[in-house]
Amino acid sequence: MKKQYLGSLVLFSGLLIGLNIPNQVDAEGESGSNSSSYPLLYEGIGGSGLDTFGEWFLTANDGYYMPFSNAMFIVDQGNSLQVDYKGDNTGPMSYAIYDEHFSVPAIYTGDYTNNTVIDLSTYSDGIYYVEVSIEKFIGAPVRPNTTLVQVNKESIEINLTINGIHGKYNPISVDHSSAKEGAVIGWVIKGENGFILEGTGDVTPEQMQTLGDGKYTIETTVTGKTMHGNPLTNKTNDNFEIRHPESTTLVDRPINPESLTGTKKIENSELTWTIYDKNNQPIATGPGNEVPRTVIKALADGEYTVKFTEMSPEAISDTSSGEFKIRRPESTTTVDKPINPESLTGTQKLPDSSLGWVIYDKDGKPIASGLGSEVPSSEMKELENGDYKIEFTETSTDGDTHSSSDTFEIRRPETTTIVDKPVNPASVTGTQKLPESSLEWVIYDSDGKTVASGVGNEVPLSEIEGLKDGDYKVKFTETSPEGLTHSSSDEFKLRHPETTTTVDKTVNPESITGTQKHPESSLGWVIYDKEGKPVASGTGGKVPQSEMDALADGDYTVAFTETTPEGLTDTSKGKFSINKKAEPKPEDPMQPVAPINPTKPADQGTPIANQKPNVLPEATTSKTETLPQTGETKSKSSFGLAISSFIGMIGLVGVKKRS
Repeated sequence: MKKQYLGSLVLFSGLLIGLNIPNQVDAEGESGSNSSSYPLLYEGIGGSGLDTFGEWFLTANDGYYMPFSNAMFIVDQGNSLQVDYKGDNTGPMSYAIYDEHFSVPAIYTGDYTNNTVIDLSTYSDGIYYVEVSIEKFIGAPVRPNTTLVQVNKESIEINLTINGIHGKYNPISVDHSSAKEGAVIGWVIKGENGFILEGTGDVTPEQMQTLGDGKYTIETTVTGKTMHGNPLTNKTNDNFEIRHPESTTLVDRPINPESLTGTKKIENSELTWTIYDKNNQPIATGPGNEVPRTVIKALADGEYTVKFTEMSPEAISDTSSGEFKIRRPESTTTVDKPINPESLTGTQKLPDSSLGWVIYDKDGKPIASGLGSEVPSSEMKELENGDYKIEFTETSTDGDTHSSSDTFEIRRPETTTIVDKPVNPASVTGTQKLPESSLEWVIYDSDGKTVASGVGNEVPLSEIEGLKDGDYKVKFTETSPEGLTHSSSDEFKLRHPETTTTVDKTVNPESITGTQKHPESSLGWVIYDKEGKPVASGTGGKVPQSEMDALADGDYTVAFTETTPEGLTDTSKGKFSINKKAEPKPEDPMQPVAPINPTKPADQGTPIANQKPNVLPEATTSKTETLPQTGETKSKSSFGLAISSFIGMIGLVGVKKRS
């Protein structure tokens, strides 16, 4: 679309006006809210000198700007305008709206303030002139400054007509029309699931016939052009429905049915039924979606057809049908075993009959029932031990019944397994449901291997105590006199703590460590002096060197204690002495031996590396396990403390004293 720049001089209301429109204006109009303006320059007055006016600015909030023409702004399809005056005049402002003939009086007049919105949205189609004026300040012999805006308002109409005998149901076509010359009409038909069909002009019968049953919306759009060539558009929509009757017939059983029902597709359709004999003669008829039970019961033995017919409001019909037979009943009941039967079955004489069963307890109370020729195994499994009666009843379609029955006894084993504690249990027991049954138990290790077994309702404690630490499963099995078995099981864990204490040297040890048997246990240590008073303690598998360095000369005992999550404990001990003045045993009579715990020169203060310490007797160790139930202790092992005497020293390494 070609753009052009507008600028000219025009004579307006007797004034010489200079036009300055800085915006690029479309040849057919520019849509948007850009401002077009022109300045009022000056007017000579009796030679008395110059009188400067100002500049008008126009903002159209919608529609299209048109080329400035005939000394006025032009807006196509504008509904909202704003005028702004910038200049020397300081008097009051006003505005007026005129029709296309500039008839007097004006359609509307009123006061105005810069940039106030002038609303034309409620005005009908036509051409209007908006005149905005501002008075010269008081006392000045000059006419008001005035600007003029021509506004064109146009709309385009669209007519939509749905054609059909039944209105919006099953229409045959849709017509469109518009009075606007050159109007273009397009339409879209949407179903409940979205787009279906689109086209232009009218919707033809051929196009309507492509639509299946359902609810539809037709959306129609008309487009044209204004007198200035700008686009016009309008939309409308309407709804219609395509529907055809469709009935269904349901016979619940082909022989001796209990239910004859039908359905219809259209809610306000009529539904009727008719029963025909094998000669196609109607013998019963009525309205609704179900044949009454009394009608079915009144039928004699024979073959029949039932038909349901749906008639739509548009007088379109659809018929469906089903066939069935009527006969008379006779049942039988069979129990495969008198005790703990595996099968309870019944038979019926007529395939078209219904067959039901009921189980009664010894007091004659019904406790389970159902339909069919066999009691489901799931129902039998739910029965508690006791005496029962099973009864099968065949019911014909005419209401005649026949019942047969038999009795049986339920006697099933059922065990339970109880482990008093999941870890280190003190009691593992089992129960049985039948006194005449036998009860056995088996213990399996984590690999599923049998490690112990026996009979009775309790695993002897000696068997449990004889097991090693690990994961186990115990299973109790009850065996009834009929050879039925039932097993139950539970799991447990055995774990007992066991610590060790290692002192690398009995005199001035450099390493005191302990171990635990179970990773989930906690491990702690305590150092006691010779009076048995604790002088240091901590957690973990090693006594820190700093704790050992802090000990004064003397005899000590270190104890490591492992505590399991169940509270079982085990303690092991080691003894050692601290003698910071002790001298080392020489390795070679010809060479001096470094003292115990030698240190580097004063500037380093750490043990001298690569020095072989004196060979001292190993530390003694002992260990005790504490049972949380009784608090008793059980000695695991002990070693006698043996301290060897030093062999004669050959010499001492000189140590430089720090000043």
